[in-house]
Amino acid sequence: MGSAPSTPRKASAIPSSSHGKTEVLRRFTGSDFGPLRFRDQQGEQSSNHGGIFKGNCYVLSTALEGILTLYRVHGKQQFTTWTLTHPPSTGGTLRSLSSWSALEAGTILKVPKGIFLLEGIAAASSEGDTWIVFIPDEVLSCLLAAQKERSDEALVASLDEAFADQRDFYDRYETRAQELNEAIVREVTAEARTAALLTTGNQFHKLPSSVQKALRLHQQRQSNKSHPIHEGTHVLHTERVRLPNGTEVTLTLTARFEFQHESRSVGLEGNAIVDRTVRSHKVLLQWK
Repeated sequence: MGSAPSTPRKASAIPSSSHGKTEVLRRFTGSDFGPLRFRDQQGEQSSNHGGIFKGNCYVLSTALEGILTLYRVHGKQQFTTWTLTHPPSTGGTLRSLSSWSALEAGTILKVPKGIFLLEGIAAASSEGDTWIVFIPDEVLSCLLAAQKERSDEALVASLDEAFADQRDFYDRYETRAQELNEAIVREVTAEARTAALLTTGNQFHKLPSSVQKALRLHQQRQSNKSHPIHEGTHVLHTERVRLPNGTEVTLTLTARFEFQHESRSVGLEGNAIVDRTVRSHKVLLQWK
């Protein structure tokens, strides 16, 4: 089974599950390129998985331990969703069957640890905030089929298929998300923007005056031959960027003054003859 991506820092706009039954692996806001947005791009044009959760904010999770029991939500909805507890029997757009003593096949779903869940507040909640769970159809169909198997061998085979379909779906999602992530990083670290940050970076004012002067001269494509500078690496700018896949990274722009060569010359200062030593440096800019 494919592993889930690393967990980013929590954003205030993202719902937080407090039921204690699942482990949150990643959080997505409405502006993120999450699995549901990817699912819509892969499916029919009429599909709108973004309408499942309120504000299209949700978390990716898995059962905290063992087997997690989900209960199917019945009502006016485009996609099959589930709850972690018996929904109320009356009221609201999302509701359970009128009698839980006569459950239909597929109303209860057993989900093993390792199967990824998408959880959040239902967009269709009409009375309060209804917490629901969504599982992509490819994986859900295998889970439902597994519950109908009578032999352990058939059950294991069905679950293997569910994990395989899940791995395929999330591998394709991660590939596309990584492409979008890299595009954002390229935009942030573009050459023109880097050049502007030489003297406007948020750490520029903390640099020694000799380094500031050298950077201004470098930006103007002038050499810094007559002024000594602090050799080594200096931080010009730091920036925290939220990537399309919901993770956050800190990007840092540094300038390294690398000694190249030293030259000597003789000149006049007033009426005196003096020896001059000039140290030439190369400025290396790097994003980390």
